Amino acid sequence: MSASPLFSAAQVMLNYLIPLAAKQISLAWGFKDELQRLCDKLELIRALLRDAENRGVIIRLETIQLWLKKLKSVACCADDVLDEFKFETLRRKIEVQNRLKKKVRNFFSLSNPLPFRLKMAHKVKHINLLFDNLCKEANDIGLRPADQILNAASTSVEPRELNFRLTHPFVDDSQVVGRDGDVSTVIDMLIGSYDSGDDLSVIAIVGMGGMGKTTLAQLVYNNDKVVKHFGDQRMWICVSDDFIVERLLNQMVQSLTGDKSETENIEGIVRKLEEKLNGKKYLLLLDDVWNENPNKWECMRNSLLGIGGSKGSKIIATTRSMCVVSTMRTSLTHHLSQLSKNDSWTMFRKRAFANRGPIETQNLVAIGRNMVEKCKGVPLAIKSLGDFNIQKDKLIQLWMAQGYLQPSSESNLEMEDVGNNYFNILLHNSLFQDIKLDVYNNILSCKMHDLVHDLALDVSEGNCLALTSIASEANYHPEVQHLSFDLKRNISFEIPKENVGKLRTIFLTKNVPKNIAEVKCIRALSSEAIFMIELPYL
Repeated sequence: MSASPLFSAAQVMLNYLIPLAAKQISLAWGFKDELQRLCDKLELIRALLRDAENRGVIIRLETIQLWLKKLKSVACCADDVLDEFKFETLRRKIEVQNRLKKKVRNFFSLSNPLPFRLKMAHKVKHINLLFDNLCKEANDIGLRPADQILNAASTSVEPRELNFRLTHPFVDDSQVVGRDGDVSTVIDMLIGSYDSGDDLSVIAIVGMGGMGKTTLAQLVYNNDKVVKHFGDQRMWICVSDDFIVERLLNQMVQSLTGDKSETENIEGIVRKLEEKLNGKKYLLLLDDVWNENPNKWECMRNSLLGIGGSKGSKIIATTRSMCVVSTMRTSLTHHLSQLSKNDSWTMFRKRAFANRGPIETQNLVAIGRNMVEKCKGVPLAIKSLGDFNIQKDKLIQLWMAQGYLQPSSESNLEMEDVGNNYFNILLHNSLFQDIKLDVYNNILSCKMHDLVHDLALDVSEGNCLALTSIASEANYHPEVQHLSFDLKRNISFEIPKENVGKLRTIFLTKNVPKNIAEVKCIRALSSEAIFMIELPYL
């Protein structure tokens, strides 16, 4: 697992905290400076994370995970303090309103705010010290602002790793199973009856990660019919998240000529390509496209039209995202489906029992078929597709409860609208799948593939815990914030003391913890205890 998802997860947390801290500054009395300092520290750490993610910082994953774990812990403490301050401000406002209604004018009859403000000042100051330590540790492990990194790089001779997966057009087709129909369909889109007749039509191959989009593109790119049709005017470009038009055009030149091209002027690059491609049909394959910026794609498309290739030139783009498909205004789209059970087993046998592998015994075959069944037709998958549903509305409500859905001040969107947008982004990027619709075509539920689920578990490690028995209490961790109880028996139990003050989410089935009233920071409580009449006062 790369560090990028960990950086992103931490940024989500900070994106929520920063405006919350900024909002409280105007309400604070006696510790505005400390609160402003907290806000500045949060901004600095968010900038460090963004910079590290963009540059693909090379730091040991274990080191990053340990530092981010500390960051999460301190950020959660900050969230609790800001939440406590916000609650007290609201409580006092209501208290004043109630007393005014009763025409009580005695100021001294109100609860004294001074002890509370002193306590809050002490807490904010302590959190600032913790953030100071985090910033120092960040510098020690190499998380520094970009200008410092650039200065240090001038004395470094070590090459930097690229922040994306490089792909190429070469494939061992003997290892590919079950894609003959897909190959025929895409080839027909390229040169057969599906031909749209556009000057430069775009064909998209879409599917979730691990489905085999790049492999299908490789098979099409090297197919004899395609080679004969386009000749040497075929170019393979690995795009990934680095959609810089100049870079892509230079790579086209390098693919055609074999010589490295580093021209910075788009017009100059187009002239080079025009010398090679003017009046000729060409095929440009853009693998692993993530760009959803219409302006970038329009610049790329206009540059390609400026080359002057003949009618019938084509672009194939592989992507996980339907938003990319919309941005590129594709003429045709091929959705890559899962392998059949037979094809899945054939692929497994080729890899498991070939090349001096284990002998294909009856026991190993039984184990292998069980593994294949769990793969659910996804070539890259090792584990199964989750059999549990994710209810869309419930998920959005949980996001709202945790404060993840914050509309910008310029928009008129409600939190539910923001939640719908987030859900659609995850769906269009194949992080959700197998949606179920109601009669009005509204999404009711979806599923998450285990590969994505495992990624989510890695990112949230230590923060989420699901228990099926009280015997599992030994697995408690003091940092757990989201807790699920699915106890099979009606038994009495308590939430461990180390978790009570930090829990944000509790899912219950049959039982309610005896000390549920001690949970002060709860934001989401879900219970299926159908006989429960009344909860203790929280």
